[in-house]
Amino acid sequence: MPNQTETTWQQAKLLPKFYEKSALGASGLGNKFTIAEFGLGYGFIDDSTEPPTIKEIPDDTDKVPDEWWRQELSPDDFIYTDGRLLIRMTPNDRVDDAKKFSVTGLYDQDGDLVAISVELPDYVTPSEALHLNGYIAFLPEAA
Repeated sequence: MPNQTETTWQQAKLLPKFYEKSALGASGLGNKFTIAEFGLGYGFIDDSTEPPTIKEIPDDTDKVPDEWWRQELSPDDFIYTDGRLLIRMTPNDRVDDAKKFSVTGLYDQDGDLVAISVELPDYVTPSEALHLNGYIAFLPEAA
């Protein structure tokens, strides 16, 4: 059997701002913390390999790289069950041209990036609607 190295096909991260703002909001020392928007872009991909590989997301990431879509989320976009907060991210309009994406980001009410996910590149096209779902696990057994 050939020697295979383990490859990461998807990476998601809660950024330090998520924890900071959650703590400040929960304690009353800061504003109420809400996830308010999602963004789509392209980055954290090493295209020099075939198939492409995912690069590590730095903790100081503060925006979705090459972001080409940002949209507000509504309370109807969230479902909490069994320790997971599911977030439905469906752009409310179609793109004019095919757009390559690999990054989905979540922004809070202040516009700060609080969570980010990277996966292998895909395209959004004018003829297809995009339906993304992400989740945040709040209980260890929900991860």
